[in-house]
Order: sequence, then structure tokens, then C-alpha cells
Amino acid sequence: MKSTIHYPYLIKMHFSYSYIFLLHLLVLIFFILKAHAQKHNSLVSTILVFGDSTADPGNNNHILTPIKSNFKPYGREFPNHVSTGRFTNGKLIYDFIAKHVGVKEYVPPYLDQSLSIEELKTGVSFASAGTGIDPFTAQLSELLDQGARKIAMAGLPPLGCLPSVITLNSNDAFSKRDCIDSFSSIARDYNPKLQNKLNDMQNSFANLGSRIVYLEAYKPFMDIIQYKKLYAPILIQAQSKKNSLVSAIFIFGDSTADPGNNNYISTPFKSNFSPYGKDFLNHVPTGRFTNGMLANDFIARYVGVKEYVPPYLDQSLSIEELKTGVSFASAGTGFDPLTPKISIVISLSKQIEYFKEYQEKMEAAIGKEQTQNLIKEALFIISAGTNDFVVNYNTLPIRSKSYTLSTYTDFLLQHVQLFLQKLVDHGARRIGMVGLPPMGCLPIVITLHSDNAFSKRNCIEFYSSIARDYNSKLQNKLNDMQIKFANLGSRFAYLDIYGPLMDMIVGHKYDFEKANYGCCGTGLLEGAFLCNPSSYVCKNASKYVFWDSIHPTEKTYYLISQTFQPTIDSITK
Repeated sequence: MKSTIHYPYLIKMHFSYSYIFLLHLLVLIFFILKAHAQKHNSLVSTILVFGDSTADPGNNNHILTPIKSNFKPYGREFPNHVSTGRFTNGKLIYDFIAKHVGVKEYVPPYLDQSLSIEELKTGVSFASAGTGIDPFTAQLSELLDQGARKIAMAGLPPLGCLPSVITLNSNDAFSKRDCIDSFSSIARDYNPKLQNKLNDMQNSFANLGSRIVYLEAYKPFMDIIQYKKLYAPILIQAQSKKNSLVSAIFIFGDSTADPGNNNYISTPFKSNFSPYGKDFLNHVPTGRFTNGMLANDFIARYVGVKEYVPPYLDQSLSIEELKTGVSFASAGTGFDPLTPKISIVISLSKQIEYFKEYQEKMEAAIGKEQTQNLIKEALFIISAGTNDFVVNYNTLPIRSKSYTLSTYTDFLLQHVQLFLQKLVDHGARRIGMVGLPPMGCLPIVITLHSDNAFSKRNCIEFYSSIARDYNSKLQNKLNDMQIKFANLGSRFAYLDIYGPLMDMIVGHKYDFEKANYGCCGTGLLEGAFLCNPSSYVCKNASKYVFWDSIHPTEKTYYLISQTFQPTIDSITK
């Protein structure tokens, strides 16, 4: 029987600036991956690549052009240190993809006349450094006319972060070398329009069975550029997953730890709408109360278990996804049982119930013994307590009538102890407990309680002192529990968030431009539904400590996760 051959394509486009000689021109890169039914271990028989210098393995070696790279130091890390004509130190992304789909180790240039029929059979690159495409729609339509049915197109990278752009357009090109936002904003504007164009073409050609999708390039580049310290351990762990000492990650707590559980319950405390998620992969408002990732996402990457920690209440999660961990956290909750009732969210006791339910699911899927081992080797992170003071005690007259601040702190810590006891009873052995932030420095607290809320906007010492007192007592509580459960091999650790945030806000560390306003809206009162699609949003959230008036930006969360790493190492290694 004659096999049907399908044609998936991957398209990549870069932006061009004619006055920068070696910058990428407007590019179209096509991967033509031909599915072959007779191939034993792969659905891909061939890889064909079209485009510019990001895809040219040496075609320009064979034409008259000054745009070549067949000389040192290009190819320094290529096998045998050969300068092949690739515009990099080693392999191109398409070489890695060719290896991944199982067709060849390297994609050769079509103009190399020495290629055998066998080499040609598994694919080549037609790309030429310095080329471009105009017009885009006509070219894409032509591909469809020629039979392409599976097409993926990557958006633009953060152009303002290209070293040549920084050098030519920055006032501090030889010192800080910050990205040029005016250039990166072009990519941010272009990418949504590209997505709309691809959606239109998907609708136009749906009757042909075509699938046309957008691939995010901007966000991964920004992650690597902004969070470069994070990627070394990821690469090491990716090469040797079996050496990882952490099996999974489980998160409990409030909005600092909720990746979207509140999407699935009836509560006003949600963030599954724009501009939340503005800098998340594909700009998706996942339900995280920030512009991108949470600290726990970065921690999950650091310990090598997953890219993002998903919400447990997402019913679409597979067993494999569940196996490496989830978050049970719910924005608006607290240790005081009254706090989640005020916000109509998931209490910490209910989060424990969900964890028990999780264990039952895993036991049914992988067995009781394997589930017990998974939990024993997992990392547990708990982050809650701020709502108990800011939303509950200092806002409503209920608890403050029955407790002084000191006795209320002790009351909360009793609930902390009960919560941790339940985790240990359910098999948790590696537990990290996040302290309270300097609550007096939250923009919303400054706005509501400061005499100079619209001028100096200094932190409110009274609120920050509450956090310091609580954190001190929390550390003592964790030390007591460490002694109590040492015979079980349990390890408890205090994760300091107060100090790092004070370094950013008061110590002006890390060069944030705004430390007492949020990026979204006025930055004074916004949180949850007050930061919405109609709100003004700053151009570059990475210059702000806070995303809205309560929650940190992705960059802040990243920096916080960095400070947690030595402590996490102490309980996982």
C-alpha cells in the first residue's frame, strides 16, 4: 500500500535593520519534515531548512558575498574545530533538531557539491546568511499551494538585547550594557500581529487540513538573558537527570505560590486575564499573580523536575505531569482559618486534603511504594501568612478584638505547626518554609497607611516590624520541629524573603528603577481585579520590584529564588 506523506513545516522570522551590517534581515526559515510511514523509529524522514544566517550551515561559502563565516574563530566548538560557515561557535539549532528527530547529526549546505544521494535524501539547508523575505503572506501561501500542511512560525527575539544593538544604541554600552527597550518593543509589537496573521491564515486554509501555529521566541531569549544564572544547573541536570536528588516539587500557600488554582473556584481573587502573564510564555495569563513566572517555577527548574509548576485543580494534567509535582496554593488564603473564608478561597487544611487526594491518584497509577518514595524525595515549599495580617488582622475588627499582635502571631504559628505536622504525617521530609516579606514596603500598604503616600512613599515600619517578629518566631518553631522529627530524617528550612526584598527596595540592589510602585495601573492600589485589561502597564516590568501593588514581578521572583538556592541545597542534598 502506498504510504501517505505529510509535510510539517517550521518557519522562523527575524526583523531587519539595514543600517546594522551583520544583523539578521527579515527572515523566513522553513523546516520541511516529511512524515514517512515506513520509517521504523521516527515519523520524520527528511529535514529541509530555508532562511538566513540562523539557518545557513555554509551555503554562502559557495557564492560571491562578503557575508561569510568559514574562518576562525567561527566553529571553535564544532567537531574538529572546523569553520563550516555556520555563524556560531558550533552547531545551529537545526542541527540539534535534525538529531532530535533522528535523521542526521548535522544539516549540510545544499550547495556543497560533494554531497552523496544518501546525504541529500535525509535533508539539506538552502539557507543563506543575509537573506530576507517579502512579502510574507504570498510566500506562506505559496508553501501551502505546494502541499505544506503543518507550519510553525517563530516570532521575533528581544532585538534590543542583541549585543550589536546595545553597542550601537546604548549610552552605557561599555558598562551596564542593558537591553535597549525601544528595539525590543518593536518585537513585542510585531509578535502579536504575527500571531493574528497566522490565526487568519489558519482560518483561511482550515478546509485543507492545514495547521499553522506561532512559536514563542521572545520569552525564552529573555529568560536566558535575564536569568542566566538559572540555566547552568538546568543544562547539567538535563544531561544527567538520574543524578537529581529531587523527585518532585509540591507547593502550598497563597498568591505568591498559586499558578492558577483559583481559576477553578468561585472567588473574586483571580488573575487569569491580561495584563497578568504579559511576560509569560506566549503571553498567557495563567492565573499567576505576576507578569510571568513565580519563584516556585524557578525553583522547580533549579532542582531539575519541571519548567513550570502547574495548578493541581487543572483536570487536564497527565499522570506524568502530576508525578513531578503540582501546586495546591490558593491566592488570598492564610494560616488563620478565617482568612480564606474572607476571600472565599482554598484553605490550607483543604490544600492538605487535595494532597491526600493526589497521593491516592498516584498510588492507583504507580503503586503505593513508589508513591511513598516519590513523596519522601520531593521538595515541599510553603508560602503564606501575609494575608493573615494585611487582609485579616489589620483590616477587619474580628481578630484584633481577641488578640494582640504578639498573641495573634503565636496563634498563627500554632496553625503553622499543625500544618507542618500533617505534611510530615503524609510523608513529607524536605520542607522549606518561606517567611513574611517586609509588609510595610508593599505599595498598597504604603498607599493606605502613609502620610506621604504620593511623595516619598517610604516603607511603613510598623507593618515591617510585624514581619520581623513573626519571622524570628517562625525560625524558632522550625528549629523545634527539626529536633522533634529528626529521627524520621526530616529537614526543615527557613527561606528568607524579607532580607532579599529589603535589599531591592531600600538597599537599591539589582538596579530596580521603581521599588514602591507597581508596574500595573497607578501601582498604588491595584491587585487582582484592579489590575485589568484596561489598566496602564509599564513598558518594562523588569525595572519594577512589584508587578501590581501587592505582588512582585517575575524578575523579583527570580532573584528571590536565587537567594533560596543554598538553603534548598541544604535540605535536598
